[in-house]
Amino acid sequence: GINVPGATVEIVELLRKNLKPQIKIKASGGIKTKEFALELLHAGADRLGTSNGIALIS
Repeated sequence: GINVPGATVEIVELLRKNLKPQIKIKASGGIKTKEFALELLHAGADRLGTSNGIALIS
């Protein structure tokens, strides 16, 4: 992994740019809002890890 406090759009974009499409990206850590979750997905994340799942789908 990468030693940062949590997922960032920049890191997800960098990973997506440099990894083969069949390699899936999981973004986790610091995902507290629906807006940020959507940003990560649009940046190329395939799945999210969060302890705020209920808040994200509300």
